[in-house]
This record gives sequence, C-alpha cells and structure tokens, in this order.
Amino acid sequence: MNLLLVYANPYTMLWPQPAGLSMVARAAREAGHRVRLVDLMFEADPDATLARALEETRPELVGFTLRNLDNADMKAARSFVPDYVRWVRMASQVAPTLIGGPAVSSAPEPLLRATGATYAMTGQGETSFPVFLRELEAGASTFSAAGLIWREGETLRRNPPDLSGHARGIDWSFIDLAKYKRPYMAHGLVTKTGCAHRCAFCDAPWTAGTTFLTREPEAIVEDLRRDARDYQLNTSEYMLIDTCFNQPLGWAKQVCEAIIRSGLKVGWAAVVEPTPDLDRELCRLMVRAGNTIVTTLVASYDDDVLAQSARPFTAADVAHAFELFEAEEVLYMPQLMFGGPGETRASVETTLRYARRCKPIMIQGGWGVRVYPQAPLRERAVADGQVPAESDLLAPAFYLAPGLDREWLDARSRSVGVSKLAAAPRWARYLWRLARLRW
Repeated sequence: MNLLLVYANPYTMLWPQPAGLSMVARAAREAGHRVRLVDLMFEADPDATLARALEETRPELVGFTLRNLDNADMKAARSFVPDYVRWVRMASQVAPTLIGGPAVSSAPEPLLRATGATYAMTGQGETSFPVFLRELEAGASTFSAAGLIWREGETLRRNPPDLSGHARGIDWSFIDLAKYKRPYMAHGLVTKTGCAHRCAFCDAPWTAGTTFLTREPEAIVEDLRRDARDYQLNTSEYMLIDTCFNQPLGWAKQVCEAIIRSGLKVGWAAVVEPTPDLDRELCRLMVRAGNTIVTTLVASYDDDVLAQSARPFTAADVAHAFELFEAEEVLYMPQLMFGGPGETRASVETTLRYARRCKPIMIQGGWGVRVYPQAPLRERAVADGQVPAESDLLAPAFYLAPGLDREWLDARSRSVGVSKLAAAPRWARYLWRLARLRW
C-alpha cells in the first residue's frame, strides 16, 4: 500500500521528534509498503504542507500520530483537537484515515468521533499496524489487529492494545534531522515503556502499560553507536523516553554501566523520581555515564498532598534525593504542581519554603492539574463538582483543590525560582557537559 504518515504535533515544547511514528513507519516499510512521513511541527502553514503531501503522495491510507490533547496549562489552556479535526477531515477526502498516538490512547473513542477518522489504534503499533494493513488489503470488515477501533454500522468495535514494549529504538531515516539539530535540542532515546506507579493525575499505566517494560542495556548502547555512526547524534544531548529512569533500580544501573563500558561519549537528560530506593551508587553511575541533568515531578513537599495524588514517595524521600543529587553533582530541575487533591494554602507555603532551601539548576512551578479520561483523578474531579460526569474530557479540564484562590495561587507559584547568581555555577557545569560532546 501507498501510505502517508503524519506527525500532527503542534506543541513545540521540548521539540519531541516523531519517535513512535518512525518505529511504526519502519515496521510498515519492512512489511513491503511504501511509506512517506510528514512532520507538521515546525511548519509555518501546516494545512498547506498536508495538502501538498496528500496531492504528491496520493495515499491509499493516511495515518496520524496525535501526541497531546492540549498544552495542559490551566492559566492559558490551548486545545489541539481543532487542529486534529481539520487535518483528519482534509485527509479523509483523499483516503481512509487512521489516528493513533498518545492522545488517542488517552481518549480513543472521543477522538475517533470528533475527527471522523475511519479507524483508530491504541497502544504500540510496530506489530499491530502491519497486521492491520494486511487485513485491510485483504478487504476485511472486521479486524484482529491489536488496539484497533473500527465501526460496524453504528457500533464501535475495539481490540485490546499491544503494550508489550519496544525491542528496537527510533528509526531516524524517516525524520528530517535538519529540523532537530539545533543548539541544545535533545534527541530521543527509547529506554523503556509503561509505568508501575498509579499516580492519580496520570493515565500512563492505562495507556502504556502497568509495568516497567525495559529494553536490554546493550540494545540501548547499540542505538547510541548507530546514532553516532550514521547520524552524528553523539554531538548533542539525548532525552531518555522513559517515565522514571531510576526504576527498576538495578536495571538503571546496568544501563549506566553498559554506556560506561562502551566508551561512548554521550550526554543525556532523564526523568528521575525521588523514590525511596534511589541511592548514591546510581547517582554516581549516571554522572559517569554522561547524565547532564534530571527533571523530577515532585509536585509538592507536603505528605498529605503527595499521598492524595498517590505519588510513590514522601517529602522525606524528596529531601533525601535532592541531598544525593547535590552531593554527587547531579544537576536537577524539580517541577512543582500546585492545586492537586488535598492542597491548601498551608501546603503551598510548605512546598515553597522547601523549594527555597534546595539547590537545583532551576525550578518549574505551575497550578491546576489536567484531568485525563482514564486517570484516577477523574473520579475525584467529578465528586468535587469540577468536571461533569458525562464529559469526554477532550476539551482542557482541570482540577483545583476547593478553597484555593486562583489569583493568590498564581502569584505564589510565580514566586518560585532560583536566583541567577546562585544558579550560575550549576549552569556553567551543565554547559560544560554539553560542550564536551562537541570536542
């Protein structure tokens, strides 16, 4: 089949490459299909770019990866669904359409209905997409492909998704690297999928799997070798595609040790959560293996707020983790998320007092918690009267603990910060770590 695959991501924060779509494209090409991938992220006129690609490719199927429902910002919410609806309807005039990606796994049936796409697919598509294409070519009206959603009359049929993890990494041959080779722009590196944590605000366990599905350390290192040999990506920083790099702890250490043994000079950032098992050995191994910076969604320094959001750590664990980071020169950037279940003015002030004592390279702070369709927070938001029970949650909807004043919370969250003078030595260390990659 002649396929057009579209990376429909208008959200440029951190400039994520079409990692998952490249893996799906590779699987389709290996199954004998003709594949073209179009990336709309940096396009000044994405509608014109898509129209041109449809005309030039004349596809038999158009597949869309939809990454984010919105920007998850309560203060200045922006939905991406109208863009998706417009683009899918443009493509549907030319060929059958299939939508997939994280946003679809989060809200599959609502997005299928809103966009009018012919099909939707949840979960990971490397195995299931070629199966679907084979069945589609054979003229099937019912399908066995994992994760597929299709219509039979007025009924939507749905197969369970494939959440078995990734054996291989990103296929850069499908990606226009010129767009992503900008100063201080990180490239993706797939290390694992899924998440064993059940945080109230997150739907990752339901959309990506309830266990950590790790890749073999040597396979990760082989990706790094290939990237350096074929694409010269070793001169820039990586961002690990991983919900919580430090778990399982033993595996994380093995990954670091494999990178160290390889002799490769690489730099990488990662999400590291302050879980109770985080230890000094991992911190030391990360720095030796090329870690440049870690980010962690601490959310709060109040134990009650952490417990009501089902975070896998306590305030004492946060303090211990940050002490380790500072002692072992792991540069870290906490992310604070005010307004979750149990939040009060007192808990906000507790978090702010602690934030002023720690020594990160920078701090990010925001307020309001996006309510996702399959996240446990939805039930709490409905019970508190903040989200209608019948809402499909395609439009941005947020939880804010009852009793908190938005203007006060906005002012307090904006007070979070690290002085430029205090952070200067840490920024110098970070820039030095990046500069070493280019020598």
